[in-house]
Amino acid sequence: MDATQVKSRLRAATTDGHFVLVAKSGGQLVGVLSAAVVPLLVEAAMMLRITSLRVTASARRRGVARTLVNDAERRAIEEGASVIEVGSGRRPERAAAHRFYPALGFEDANDVAARYWKWLE
Repeated sequence: MDATQVKSRLRAATTDGHFVLVAKSGGQLVGVLSAAVVPLLVEAAMMLRITSLRVTASARRRGVARTLVNDAERRAIEEGASVIEVGSGRRPERAAAHRFYPALGFEDANDVAARYWKWLE
């Protein structure tokens, strides 16, 4: 991905309730979280959906992701959200994420809800 594509994606990710949080260490970008505040019409509430969370390999297990999620949670409260949603594919390489999110108080909603994806070409 080139700089133009990054700028375009960042513009799209920071409009209409969407935001991006970044973490830096020693002047280097080490983590990023993007999220969107989404109205839940049936429940008459707001939800914060974490759409991506990435931390560089060298910065993992140092509190970077925890700090980003905590900052997103504060933002959710400020925006009036009553729930935060995050998804993580059920693949072996995501095992660490599946331990991380419950450690922050997230519940696996698999028994409650299903997430469906439709890939568009």
